[in-house]
Amino acid sequence: MARPHLMFFDARLIFFIILFIFHIRSWTFAVLVFAIAGFTGASYFNYSVENLIRLARSKLVGAFRPAVSYTRLRPMADYGSDALSSGSSARPEK
Repeated sequence: MARPHLMFFDARLIFFIILFIFHIRSWTFAVLVFAIAGFTGASYFNYSVENLIRLARSKLVGAFRPAVSYTRLRPMADYGSDALSSGSSARPEK
């Protein structure tokens, strides 16, 4: 899939360009420069934005990726609610 380009920049930079145009400050210029550097580096290494987000998520989560949900990993616990509702008690009847 071809990446959209605005002149020779990635077209996804339009958010940062509009932010800089409407709020001209040194920090918005720095954000724009870092965004340009990030998108240029990503296109140089042939990554898309979706792949970079997936890479950051996998680095954040780590190597532990269970095949079952978290609720299945929790130990089963019996709180005795079945024994209370059935009407039976621990004392034998006379």
